[in-house]
Amino acid sequence: MKKIIKILIVAILSILCIVFLFIQFAVPPIAKAYVEKHSNEFIGREIKIGEFKWNIATLNITLKDVQVMEDDKSTEFAGFDYMNVKVSPLALITGTAKLEHFTLKGLRATVVQSGDRFNFTSIIEYLAKKAESDSTAIPDSTITETASKDTTNATDTLEAFIYTNPVPELPLDVEIHNIDISDVSLHYKDLQKGMELNVAKAGIHIPTVFLDANSTEVNIDAEFKEGGKVDLAVKFAIANGNFDVNLNIDKFALSNAFSIARTIVQIDSLSGNLSLGVKTTGSLNDPLASDIKGFVKLEDFAVREKSGGRYSISHFETAYQGVNLKTMKFPIDYVKLSGVNGHFDMFKNGKTNIDQLLKNDSPTATSDTSTVAIGTDTAQTVPATVSTDVESTKQDLPDFKLNKLEVANVTFTLNDYTLVRPLHYTVNNVSVTGKDISMKSASIKAHVGFQESGTLDLTFNGIPEQLMTMKITNASINVDLKNMALKPLSPYSIHYTGYPLSAGTINVDCKSTIVENKLTSKNSVLIDKINVADKDKSIEPEFSVPMKVGLYILKDRHDQIKIDMPVEGSIDDPQFSVIKVVWKTFCNLMVKVALTPTKVIVAPLDAVADKVKGEEPKK
Repeated sequence: MKKIIKILIVAILSILCIVFLFIQFAVPPIAKAYVEKHSNEFIGREIKIGEFKWNIATLNITLKDVQVMEDDKSTEFAGFDYMNVKVSPLALITGTAKLEHFTLKGLRATVVQSGDRFNFTSIIEYLAKKAESDSTAIPDSTITETASKDTTNATDTLEAFIYTNPVPELPLDVEIHNIDISDVSLHYKDLQKGMELNVAKAGIHIPTVFLDANSTEVNIDAEFKEGGKVDLAVKFAIANGNFDVNLNIDKFALSNAFSIARTIVQIDSLSGNLSLGVKTTGSLNDPLASDIKGFVKLEDFAVREKSGGRYSISHFETAYQGVNLKTMKFPIDYVKLSGVNGHFDMFKNGKTNIDQLLKNDSPTATSDTSTVAIGTDTAQTVPATVSTDVESTKQDLPDFKLNKLEVANVTFTLNDYTLVRPLHYTVNNVSVTGKDISMKSASIKAHVGFQESGTLDLTFNGIPEQLMTMKITNASINVDLKNMALKPLSPYSIHYTGYPLSAGTINVDCKSTIVENKLTSKNSVLIDKINVADKDKSIEPEFSVPMKVGLYILKDRHDQIKIDMPVEGSIDDPQFSVIKVVWKTFCNLMVKVALTPTKVIVAPLDAVADKVKGEEPKK
């Protein structure tokens, strides 16, 4: 009897060994062949597997050279070089599914978009239809109707598939450790818009996934084809939703984003490096209340317009901390900007180069009117209205504060093509400084250098939130303009008077205040050695002014003209223009001088005489 038992034990062990060896060595090639043969039934695409191995004793599975093909069966859509999965067999005995490690190397994918469809849309559609045909997967008739919709929109199809395939509850406890995904390469391309983005090398590393209050750490790194590195570190507690996110981008080459940027703005080139760091701490229970701090740095930025115009920034840097989107608080430590070059073009059709730069520059996109329904079947176009309730508007304004502002070495060119002779005027060495700037108060100083000669110093004191609501109760602007050459401004003189400026400088002491949206500006003007050339008879100026006669009479024995030129007007009046008021005042003075030169000269002498006599000056 014992002998029979021994024989039975040996036989059973032999059978088990045979079964084990069969499962260990024979099943992998059978499974590989089965998956490859029936892959179209699984996902609607062909799958190729280079090698499939496992160790049934240690529950270790290895896959190599896996490919998911495109619909044409010859082009790869996605794939990977190596995958290894290790599950603990001992943990299964205790009722725990413990993943000891998951390693994936050489993952790659090419995502191609054409309109609303992607090269993976057919997979989603196939899985959705497959789920529809399985009556046990769709217990609700309304869900069946949603999933069975014939749609070409990838987002709608994906939502329908997820909705009809809820994640089942797992019968075991789960432990996940050592997820390591490396050497990932991704290529995205939009055929219609010409957008393209290449991630040359990326990786994801997760030491342990916690399903309790402990924080799961996720580390993601990526390198881009044109240059730049990204590091993302996330700590997230599933039980309470608390998170800590650190994002760092080091010298991301903006040329990586050129194909995307040119779909938004009309540009020919984009270059420069972007670096930033963002640390966000908060909870998914109230994400807007998260605390945000970080920095942004931009170096050697340059963009070229289709017309050939160029904008550039040598260096931009800012840092912030304590930003809170819920309370709309935006405390900025500093803003530093230097080496700026740009231009602004004005055209006769009312457009600017900014309109040309933007992709969507149709009249409907820039119009300030909106169509609203009036009555039952009538639609009229009425001006869009802005609430005049200042107090309610203030509540929506952000709590902004900038501790320090430094702008230096700015060069800017104004090209005014609205004039009969285009103006090309450049200001240089522009600098702006400010401290403790907030929505409640701001004190800003600026310095400007002018074309050929001259400088301008400006100070502004006011309340920025009033500028945003266009309800200015009190603000002041002081301008000190010295020795500004007039000849470069000749196109304005030609346009308004017909006379080109040939020489002269101007000094202006301007003190302006705005009270209840009313501008009051006192301007003391000193024009030195101004001269004009002969009138251009080929144009019709806006004002008929005898400039030569007027200037001759106005000049004193030092070849100077001194004028007090007040300017008043409502800043919210669209017809109000400071430039037009100044020119109109100056031109009226020229006409007055030319028509009644004796009165202009004698009137001040009569006023002095009357004052000596104790009488009121004659008008």
